[in-house]
Amino acid sequence: MQVSSYAIEKMGFSKYPDDNELPVKFAVQRVYSLQGINFEKESELLKSAVFQFGKQCKVVIADSVNKAANEICGEDYAENEEEWVKEKKGRPPYLLVCFEENEEHILKGGYRQEKEDHILTYDGFKDGKKEIKKWELEELPSIITSLTVHFSEPDLHIKLVSLDRSVYGKTKDDKTLFDLKMTGSMSAFVSRPKSTEEINSSLRKSTNLYSSLDQKTSRHIFMALEEPDRLKQFLYYFLFIERFTHSQFKKIDYDNYAKNMFNIPARIKNVGMEFFKERQLDAKNLSQRFQWCSLLLWNEIDDSDVTSFKELKKTRDLISHGENVIESTLPVEEIRRLALKLLGSI
Repeated sequence: MQVSSYAIEKMGFSKYPDDNELPVKFAVQRVYSLQGINFEKESELLKSAVFQFGKQCKVVIADSVNKAANEICGEDYAENEEEWVKEKKGRPPYLLVCFEENEEHILKGGYRQEKEDHILTYDGFKDGKKEIKKWELEELPSIITSLTVHFSEPDLHIKLVSLDRSVYGKTKDDKTLFDLKMTGSMSAFVSRPKSTEEINSSLRKSTNLYSSLDQKTSRHIFMALEEPDRLKQFLYYFLFIERFTHSQFKKIDYDNYAKNMFNIPARIKNVGMEFFKERQLDAKNLSQRFQWCSLLLWNEIDDSDVTSFKELKKTRDLISHGENVIESTLPVEEIRRLALKLLGSI
C-alpha cells in the first residue's frame, strides 16, 4: 500500500525541492552474539584488534556492542546499550561486521527530517544500497563460515547468532542518515574463556581462510549454519562435503604426491607412476575420492574422520533412498564437526 504525502508529513517529514541534493555513502553493520566463548577475566581490554575482510569490510569482537562500534566507526551502535541488550536478548562477546559501499548516492529532494546530528529520510533511496545487497549475498557467507571454522574446536561448536542489522548513510558533513532493520534470535549455549590473543589469532586465521574461499565453497556451510531444521542442516553439510571433496580431488598432483606418499622404487618409477594415475582415473565415486584426498591432501584428517564420513554417508544414502530416518537422531553435530575440520585443513 502506498503511503500518501499527507501521512508522510504527519510523521514529521518535510518535502524538499528536487534541486536540493544530498550526497550519501551507505554502510551496513551486522551484529552477532559469539556463542561458545567469552573473554578471560584477565583480558583487560575485552576487545580484539580490528581485522579486514576484503577491501571494504572490517570485523571486531568486544564485550560491548558500543565498544565494538567505536573501534570501527568511532561512534556508539546503540543509544542505550542496556535497553538494546534486553530487546535483542544479546549476550557478549559481540561480533561486529561493518561493510562500507564505495558508490556515492545522491538524494534529490525527497522527504526528510533533519536533526542536529542525524537525518531521517522516507523511502529516499529506492535504487540505493546495491553494493550492500550484493556483499551480503556473495561475501558475508564466506566471512561467517571462516569465523565459525577457526573459532570452533573439535569438542566445541561456536555459533554466530545474528542479533541486529543496521543500514545507514554518511553525508559529507559527517551526519548519519538512518535506515534501520532489525532481526533477533537466541539459544542456549556453553562458553569457554579465551584470551584476547587467542581471539585475535582466530580472527587472523579466519581472514586467511576467507581470502581462499569462493561463494560456491562457503554457500552450503552458511546455509547449514543459518538453518534451524535438522534434516536440512544435515543435507546442506553433506552437500558441502560432497562438492568440496570432488573439487579437492581435482587438485591432486600425482606426480608429486604419489612419489612422496608411496615411495615408488626407482627401478619401476615410470610404471609405478602410471599405476597410481590409473588408480586415480578409477576413482569415480565420492567415497573413493574422499579416501584419496585423506591420503594425499588433508593432513589433519585421521582414521576417526574417515570412519565418521562413511557412517554419515550411510545416513545420507538412507535419506536419498526414501528410508524413514528420525530427524532428532540425525548426527548433525558430527557432520558439522567434520565439515568445519575439512575447511580448516585448507
